[in-house]
Amino acid sequence: MKVKGLRWRRAMVTLLPIVLVVGLLLAVGYFLKERERQASAEIATYNEACRALSEGEVEKAIKLFFEVAVGASSAELRARATYNLATLGWQGQGLPAEAIVQLYREALRTDPSFWEAQQEEAGFNLELLFDLLRSVGGQAPPGEGTGGSEEGEGSGGDGI
Repeated sequence: MKVKGLRWRRAMVTLLPIVLVVGLLLAVGYFLKERERQASAEIATYNEACRALSEGEVEKAIKLFFEVAVGASSAELRARATYNLATLGWQGQGLPAEAIVQLYREALRTDPSFWEAQQEEAGFNLELLFDLLRSVGGQAPPGEGTGGSEEGEGSGGDGI
């Protein structure tokens, strides 16, 4: 009787780490597959927003860009969607200029490399916005200034 108990314990001591490692590998595999599925869905939503915008469905595009801007796991997608929301606001969608400036800045905070990729257009948009605020309100927006770490943008309406 003692021999069976001893064999059982040895088997458990030997097998338990193997079972734990296999379980961990399965969990990691599931996590990575789920993350990939989520990223694909986020890209599809972003691309659907771009398609809606190109077809003149501005309200639908705004809704989808907003969904990506607040929920995507990718900083690049969040930055692109936020930039596109700012650009839509700039194009007459009823956003106050201060809100547009904050959206452009949020795109940069979300993904600072965005500034490097779109530096000229983003800087130009912000400078125009600052000039507009100065001429209309007689004052500069809060935190005015252009700098590589504060402004930038993503792709206009290009899909990924």
